[in-house]
Formats: sequence, structure tokens, C-alpha cells
Amino acid sequence: MTSVQNLIKRLFPHKIITHRLSDLHNQLLQQNIDKNDIFLSIEKENKSRQFCCLSIEELLRLFECCPTTERTLYESISINKPVRTYIDFEYLIDKNLNIQNHYIGPMCCLKVLYYFLNAPDDTINTVESYIENILKQFLVLEASTTEKISYHFINANPSILFESISSLGIFIKAIIRFLLLAIVQHKCAMFNMDIPIEQFNNASNLTNQLVPFIHTLRNHCRQCNTSIPYVSIADIAYLLVQNRGNEWTLAIDTNVHSNNQQFRLFNCVKYGKNNPLVPSTTFPFHYQLEYSSHNLLKKSLITYMEDDHIPKVYLNGDKFDINLSSISNRIATFSYNLININLINQHIKPLTFSKPSTNASKSHTPQNLIHLNKINHLNSSVKDIQLFLNFVENIVTSEPSYQGYVHTCVRGIYNKDLLFFNIAEHEKRGCLVPLHNVNDQIKSIFGISMSSGERLKKETRKQKREIIEKQNELIHLQKKLNQEQQEKEDAVIQATVRIQNPYPRSSSSSSSSVTTPFNFTLTIFVLIDESLRKCDHSSHPPVTLKTKKVLVQTKEGFVHLKMVW
Repeated sequence: MTSVQNLIKRLFPHKIITHRLSDLHNQLLQQNIDKNDIFLSIEKENKSRQFCCLSIEELLRLFECCPTTERTLYESISINKPVRTYIDFEYLIDKNLNIQNHYIGPMCCLKVLYYFLNAPDDTINTVESYIENILKQFLVLEASTTEKISYHFINANPSILFESISSLGIFIKAIIRFLLLAIVQHKCAMFNMDIPIEQFNNASNLTNQLVPFIHTLRNHCRQCNTSIPYVSIADIAYLLVQNRGNEWTLAIDTNVHSNNQQFRLFNCVKYGKNNPLVPSTTFPFHYQLEYSSHNLLKKSLITYMEDDHIPKVYLNGDKFDINLSSISNRIATFSYNLININLINQHIKPLTFSKPSTNASKSHTPQNLIHLNKINHLNSSVKDIQLFLNFVENIVTSEPSYQGYVHTCVRGIYNKDLLFFNIAEHEKRGCLVPLHNVNDQIKSIFGISMSSGERLKKETRKQKREIIEKQNELIHLQKKLNQEQQEKEDAVIQATVRIQNPYPRSSSSSSSSVTTPFNFTLTIFVLIDESLRKCDHSSHPPVTLKTKKVLVQTKEGFVHLKMVW
């Protein structure tokens, strides 16, 4: 036995260690194991594996007692357990020497994952804040060397889970198809090609078609934007890399999402290697917070869930649905669930991707589902429709007597702020179905009464009016201040002394000192308040301006003062 196996036997004498995963499952059927227990795979010297099952407390203790260099541990991902989203991203450096910036590809992958796993957020308006939000959610573990770029992307703080590894695998493949089509279908001055539509379903064929253009795409399509925020066509092209056999493939390894996969654990090594999987310094996880090694280990586990009240995506036929049965607060679901799931559903091709196992397929009651596959005539790319789709669908499916769905949706012609949803029933396709007790349903969803809602609306309108009034007061005050400032400036200009000297001193070179009298005029303008000129209801008579010249004697001569009042 290896050191880690001996340590498990010493720490937990009653634990079972088997040579086959199926044997471990069969033996554990007779025991009462917790759903959060972790199935471990132990790598041995000859690359073979052994298996055991530990609780989270036992795993943490094992980590404390086992040196990093001997932790050849992997998480064995069961086919019927909910999973976090995870990605294995890697490529060989010497086979991709034309990639000078090894940051672009991984960052592109993270942006794409965040886009498809979260609802749109209009408050994020800079790439810096977008990346900050991504790294609050995704834990990036790195085991890169001088020979290979190697990352694990784990959705450590997920807004959604997947009900099985199979559904996650198909979801990732649909994303890849979306990205490849984004490249193929875009047109620009440097790229304009037509590929037969029958080749769109095969990712391998699409990749081969793009091979001659990869260098062009990376260098000349940086300004060719996509629907994904801050992701260009050039960024996506960095996901295409050459493997050991000089074949073009994806840096995203889709094989890690097949059944009974084993994913290396945080701070563990491959047997005979010395590069543990550690948090990336290039993509720091939630850098505002300090995480202990124990917390990072918990968040890096694919099947361990401290919070089970998270919506789960599953594959229903050839479309993705969302299981809301574990959600008690529906309004949170509307805010954080997948808005872009319809976009993914457009890229699922049943003949291209393998179906999930029957163990992963579960029966769900209609009231717990959002039947996105029923929307046949809805343009979900419209932003407002995306935001309200889940809300409307929930109201429709909350009535147990029928299964309704959103058949069409149109925007108001005169009032563009209105959206009209056409609700149809599954049995009578195209017919409108009356929604009974809509007010009660909305009340139950939001947890507030309709009168409370009206009161909130009135308070909102009142606050809006007060804000407008304050803004008008500020504008009026600013105008008044500007006018007073202008009047002061005019007064200063008019009060400027204009001195005229008609008899300048002679510049004679005579040595005799002769005092020559001179005259100059000092004109003083006195500003009269404009209000005094008016003959209104005031008792003051109109002011008549008068002029008087006064001769004032000085030491050097006389000064004429012309006074106006």
C-alpha cells in the first residue's frame, strides 16, 4: 500500500478500500452513507487506482495528516449526484509557441462560463468589475509548469448546479458549439467564409475548417465583438490549440464530463510529480477575502454541497429545464437563474451529443419546472423578454389543473414599455388559457399583499416627485447664483477708474525743477439698482440721473470729478 492508503487505514480502521469503484458502491449500499460523503480515488505507482469513501470531516483530517507530496487523491464523480460546473483547461506550451499571452484563453473561458451560468447584470459596466464578479464565483486552481498550461475552473459559489455530470457535459458541448459558430458566422474585412450548414453540428469539422484562419482571427479580429460581454472573436480563437500530435483541438477537455470521472483534488499531486494543484495567483479567488485551506478544499469539491437550496439544471429530452423544487424563495430564482438557457437549447443536437444515463433522468412535477422547451415562437434575445420570462412561466405553471406555456410575446406599439405574453395550453396549442387568481399567485410569489404593492408604488412615485422638485430647486438656485455673479462682475467693470492725463510731464533735460500743473478726469459710475427705476407699487419716485462736475485741488494740480447719480 502507498502512504496515503496506510494513513487512511490508521486514521479510519473501519473504512473500506477497494480496487474497483463498483465494488465500493455495492458494499456501501448496505451502509447508511450521507449524500455529501466524498468518493475518493487513490492513484498508485503503476497508475492504477483504489477507491474509498470519506465524510468531509474525515477528508479534512486526512489532509492535515498527509504531506502534500503524498496526496495522490482524486474526487470520483458519481453519475447520479448533483455537480458544480467545472472545466479542465490545458495545452502544451511548445506546441503553441505562437501564443505569447497565456492569460487570454483562460480568461475568455471564464467570461463565457460566467455569461451562461448567471443572469445579465446591467450594473456591471466595466471589464474590471466583470472580472471581479467572475473571480468571486470561480475558483481557479493551477498546476502549470514550463511545459504545460494547466487550470481547473470550479464554480465555487454557484448560482445553479447540474443534476448530473452527463447534463453538465452536454451543456459544455453546447457552449463550445455556440462559440465555434460565433467565429464561423461572423463577417469582417479579414474573415468572410461560408461553411455548409450540415457541418455546423460537428465541432471537429468546424475546428478543421477554422485552422487556416486561426492566426488571422487572433491578430485581426480583436474588435469583432460577440454577444458575450468583453469577449471578442480573437479571444475565442485562443481556445483552439495544438495537441501533442500537432492536431488542432480545444483547450477545454470535454472528456472530464464522462461517467465515473476522477478530478484531482485541491493541493494534491499526480503520482511521481511535484506540481500540486494550488490557487492561481493570476486569477485570485475572491481576493478581498481570506480563505483557509479547509474552506478552499470544500469549495473545490465537485459533489460536496453545503447549500442544497440551489436550482438544478437537468436535461429533459433534448432541452434543458430548471428544477426549482428545492427553492423556497421563488423571487431569488427569478433574479439569479439561467436567463441564457434558451440560447444553449438552440445548440443542443441530440444526434451529436450522447444522452445522459437513465439514472440521471428523474420525474418532476409540473409546478416545479420552467418549461423553456415549450417556447416555440419567442424571440428570447430581446432583453426585456429575457428578464420577465421566468416570472411569467412560473405563474402559468403554478396552476395544477393545466400545463400552460408562453406561446408568443410582443412589445406594445405605442407604449414600448409594455410586453404582451400569449399564454397557450399544451393540450390546445395556440389557444389562450385564462389565469385564475392571478393576484393571489403574485401575492404568494412575492410574499406581499396587493395593497402593499400599491402603497409601495405610491411611495415610489412620491419619492420621484420629491427628487424632481429638489432638482428644480437646485437648478433655480444655480441660476440665481450665476446671475448674482454676473452682476458683481458687471459692477466691477463699471467701477473701473479711467484716468486721462491730457498734459503729460515734459521730458526736458533741463536741470531746473519746474512743476507743471496738469488736469485729469476721474469718472465714477455709480450702479443704480434696476428696481429703483421702476414705477410700480413702491412709494419711491422714479430716480433721475444727474451729473455734476467737481473741481478738486491736489498737490500736483486739479482733478475733475464727474459724478453720476
